[in-house]
Amino acid sequence: MIGINSYNSSISTALNTSQQNYNRSSETKNSETKRVSEAQDFYDIANSYDVKNISVGETAALSKELYNKEEITIKEHVMLSSDDRSSQADKNGNYNLIEEFKTRMELNKKLSEEQSLKNNKEILEILTKLDTLKSRQPLDIKI
Repeated sequence: MIGINSYNSSISTALNTSQQNYNRSSETKNSETKRVSEAQDFYDIANSYDVKNISVGETAALSKELYNKEEITIKEHVMLSSDDRSSQADKNGNYNLIEEFKTRMELNKKLSEEQSLKNNKEILEILTKLDTLKSRQPLDIKI
């Protein structure tokens, strides 16, 4: 009897291990698929907006999309979609958001506003990524 119980235990352990390996493999594949999907979403957002020539309304829409895709926090969403611009709009009412946030950061430095500087820097990094992606070819990723 001891041999049979030992054999059953080994089978049970092997089955549990196989199931755990399958679950991990599935989780990894799902995680990779999610990352690709998120990258594609970010790329699509980048190609929907020109952050160097954008209206206040488009900025609000961009901000909402980034927030809904969990690319920015609620605080960053409020800061980005705010109509409080330090730079002047061009003749069409558009702004260069990258320059806008660089200007804000300079002001933050002058006023020693460390938290605002950090927040504006994070937004500037996202805007720079969007601008960089806009000039690239579409993603063609297969899993």
